[in-house]
Amino acid sequence: MASNALSLTTPTTNRACCQPDGPRDPLSVLICLNLALVHIRKGNTKECETLLNEVFTSGVHVLEGCYCLRAAASYVRAFQAFCENRIPDAMTFLRETVRLGNEEELHRLSASAFITMGQIYLNERNTGEGQKMISAAIHVANRLPDIGIQLWATALLKGVANLRGDTQEETRWFAEHDRYSKLVIHEHVRAISAPEHRLIEWLDGPLVDFPSTSGSVLL
Repeated sequence: MASNALSLTTPTTNRACCQPDGPRDPLSVLICLNLALVHIRKGNTKECETLLNEVFTSGVHVLEGCYCLRAAASYVRAFQAFCENRIPDAMTFLRETVRLGNEEELHRLSASAFITMGQIYLNERNTGEGQKMISAAIHVANRLPDIGIQLWATALLKGVANLRGDTQEETRWFAEHDRYSKLVIHEHVRAISAPEHRLIEWLDGPLVDFPSTSGSVLL
């Protein structure tokens, strides 16, 4: 999913989240939430809704007992609503994600919620609230760091400056966005060039042996 190989992500995550009938465990809930994000990005609305309904039914005991997964599930619901243009629902789930994220210091989820709210406000041309949310997101992302959030945030801040007619700020954020874009491309090329990248094609049978990429010895 991180390298945008969505056609390969679906079968691997489908396979990973299969389990015998009965209540789901935390790992399968996490896998299902990732698969739901894949469905959202591919526009598979029906498949996403079916999967999430199943997770919120057979995995409800897991969500009730785990702050991290509950916050993650809330963000998935928010992102689904955002992509379907159900903005009030999206904002409700995003605020819940921030609340849960702040309680457990789930910084990456909080940053994701902030940047999505920033995008919503900017779509409504509310540059004041939009900049607050985007600035909060990039502040957290710079500490992690999270290049995906940084890339999204710089694009939005460039948009804020454009709406305000601030050419100096727009030029600044354009340069920052260009820098992060180049870093993302570099990391993408490096990742797909690694021999381990072939694992995304594996579904069954013996795993392929890979040469060690580390010369260090663990004691």
